[in-house]
Amino acid sequence: MIKKSIDFIKIAVRAFNILLVAALILVAASVAYISIPAFGNKALIVRSGSMQPTIGVGDFVVVRAKQNLKSPLALPIPRYKAGDIVAFRAADGKTLVTHRIASVKVEAGKVFYETKGDANKTADKGFVKEENIIGAKFVSVPKVGKIVAFTKSNIGFVLLVIFPALLVILFEIVAVFREVKKQKNILRVTPPSGGVERSLLSSPSEFSLRSNNKFLSLKVLLPIFMTIFVFQSTFAFFSDSETSTNNIFVASTSFPSPSPTPPPIAQTLVVNEFLWNSSCTPNPETKFWLELFNGSTVQVNLKDWQFKDGNNNTIQISNANAFIDPGEYVLITKSSSTFSPSCYSNPGGVEVLNLGGNPDFTPTATGGVIKLEKPITTTTFEVVDRVEYGPIQNSGALNTSANQSIARNPNAVDTALGDTFATGDFAVDTTPSPGVAN
Repeated sequence: MIKKSIDFIKIAVRAFNILLVAALILVAASVAYISIPAFGNKALIVRSGSMQPTIGVGDFVVVRAKQNLKSPLALPIPRYKAGDIVAFRAADGKTLVTHRIASVKVEAGKVFYETKGDANKTADKGFVKEENIIGAKFVSVPKVGKIVAFTKSNIGFVLLVIFPALLVILFEIVAVFREVKKQKNILRVTPPSGGVERSLLSSPSEFSLRSNNKFLSLKVLLPIFMTIFVFQSTFAFFSDSETSTNNIFVASTSFPSPSPTPPPIAQTLVVNEFLWNSSCTPNPETKFWLELFNGSTVQVNLKDWQFKDGNNNTIQISNANAFIDPGEYVLITKSSSTFSPSCYSNPGGVEVLNLGGNPDFTPTATGGVIKLEKPITTTTFEVVDRVEYGPIQNSGALNTSANQSIARNPNAVDTALGDTFATGDFAVDTTPSPGVAN
């Protein structure tokens, strides 16, 4: 009875292992299918939130190009339609943008698309040529992109690719040495009647098979992690314009030509939105907030970064590691209750850093100037961004009332680099949007 139970358990374990390996092979094949361009798909990782709530930061999106449709008429037939979510190349030819098609037009025998992020207030600047569209959304998986992005990082590559590969090699070496040792020490028993000698193992490779079965699933995982490295990141590009109210819009029969020179987008960390005049109680002077946007292509550690005002007062942002990924935001404030139901919302759910000390960001205290500085050495800093605001600077062009902010318009635009400032990059925003597109 006991022997039958043991045999049943062995069969069940073996069946489970077979099913597990089959499932992993299926996952590996699926990942390869959706990620390898040869199959007509392109896998992307969304790195910012202009398509929220449809597509969030860190979501994994697969797009697929649609086939050309032949028209009996001279006019071409658009591949995509209004409402499709598409990935396309921005004007710089490098950045990938994932937005929804707002309208379609055919002009001079060519197809152009107007696009817009679901979280953006207005459509993107200019139209997108059909040949610049990579494809339409085929499938999306929430938050999986964050895991993929981690795998592509230096630490993730070591932990999830290099380490498992070395582990498999190590297991194989151990299995080989054990098998050799087992074969050398094998006992052969000769039956008393003079029969044929018999090994205590039913098969010379029995041990090897048992060892390999233990680590087969690990081997199957490796192709999954390797296909991750064909993924590309996509930035849900923000490109809003000024808020327009009390207007009536109707369909137009003509459209402007595609804009050849869209406004430059920040390539560094910048102050993207700033609210200093709060009415939230108690202690409204602590309820100011600044939104930083990482326009670069690398992760930035805010440790030891600082603000410096027009009176040369310095305010350290963080003395601990605080990372902000490309295309993402971080909010900075003093009070831990700034982003709460009784004060301001955080629709993007981004990280909030709380400043120490008693920082005062009113124009009276700062002279209406805030500089964002990154550490070069322990004692030297470089100005990467400058903001001028309040009633004195620039004849009060960027002065606000309570609970209004100044925001880059369009989002993340940056025409003045380093310790320079362009008033036209900002506009007063009567509906602040911390942590998402302006």
